[in-house]
Amino acid sequence: MPVTWHETPSGGIPDDATIATWVAEEIVLEEAERQAELDKESAKETDITTNLPSWSTVGGKFDTMLADANAATNLAQAKAVLIEVINVLRKSDRVTYWLAKNSKT
Repeated sequence: MPVTWHETPSGGIPDDATIATWVAEEIVLEEAERQAELDKESAKETDITTNLPSWSTVGGKFDTMLADANAATNLAQAKAVLIEVINVLRKSDRVTYWLAKNSKT
């Protein structure tokens, strides 16, 4: 929050030292805000990456679902594969949503 003229001890025009102090305080506050935003972004990236499985796990899941779909001989088996595909896509699309919205909500 910027300091106003009436906040000088004498109520008059601030001297150079007072102005320099105000500028230094403003710089410190702005840097703290910038650092807080960087920390927030870093925490979000860490949260996303630590919660993502490896690509071999993801690829393996799709390979398994494809094999199950090819092996399905009745509607119940095909339905089970479809439900699994929907569940996997829901989880993976959540990450896409976070990245597109730029928030984890």
